[in-house]
Amino acid sequence: MPFWPDGCSTRNDCLVAEGTWAEQALRECLRALAADADDALGVTVVDSWTIAPDAFCVTYRHPYYEGILGCLEQLNPDDPDAQDPVRVGAEVAMFGIAEPLGAEERQLIADADGVRWTRGEPPPSRR
Repeated sequence: MPFWPDGCSTRNDCLVAEGTWAEQALRECLRALAADADDALGVTVVDSWTIAPDAFCVTYRHPYYEGILGCLEQLNPDDPDAQDPVRVGAEVAMFGIAEPLGAEERQLIADADGVRWTRGEPPPSRR
């Protein structure tokens, strides 16, 4: 029988439960992309970071598109479903990153480095 620290039903619960909303959601997003490689459609993560306690970014290559794409996710305080960072992270991985963009491809906005961002304006530069 595996040992998990108090308050954790699995090792993943303990890993994900630490940090800000953005850190937890980002960790789950990356875990979901790595764990579900078949569902991730060959997506390769280039970089990832948090930009605030309630927002994170992932840049990635998708086999259906040229160049590097970026996804910025921010907590919506008015959405009760968005309060769970694990749920949000998994949904961003599968539906915001791995799934083909469809009509959203026409709305991508490129930043100064040529990364094309979904969901509006690119985030502030990491530099």
